[in-house]
Amino acid sequence: MDAEISIVHAVTVLGYLLQMQELNDTICSGMVANLTASGGSSYLWNPGTLTTASIAISPSASTTYVVTVTDNNGCSSTDAANVIVASPPQLNVQDRTICLGATATLTANVFGGGGNPGGYSYLWNRRTYPQQINVTPGVTTDYYVTISNSFGCTVTDTATYQ
Repeated sequence: MDAEISIVHAVTVLGYLLQMQELNDTICSGMVANLTASGGSSYLWNPGTLTTASIAISPSASTTYVVTVTDNNGCSSTDAANVIVASPPQLNVQDRTICLGATATLTANVFGGGGNPGGYSYLWNRRTYPQQINVTPGVTTDYYVTISNSFGCTVTDTATYQ
């Protein structure tokens, strides 16, 4: 009788191991974006040579970051995250001379920065008001306006009314 011999090898099929948290992130110039990958034992981010699962970056221009993740079995996977650097808005408030006791309208004129005037928040002398305010200064007064867009970009301007 002939004996039949079987050799069995266990085969482990490894699935997709990479999970990225933020695939696209928009920040303002000078701000920090945090990117995190998981599912592996080693990580390599490009551009650069960072080798941790999470990185904190502050690019000066929009950049695509690619991470290669490798598990303990040597299997690798890659994914990419886009970090978009938004342009800051431009702000202009006009200085004016008005008569004592007169009322003037101050308008925060906003240009660029990835939003429309209704998409910004306005702080006039540290208080929330709309894009235009009416003032009746009794003496020469500086009015400060700080605007923020939906990405967190802020800019401040000053108008002197006398």
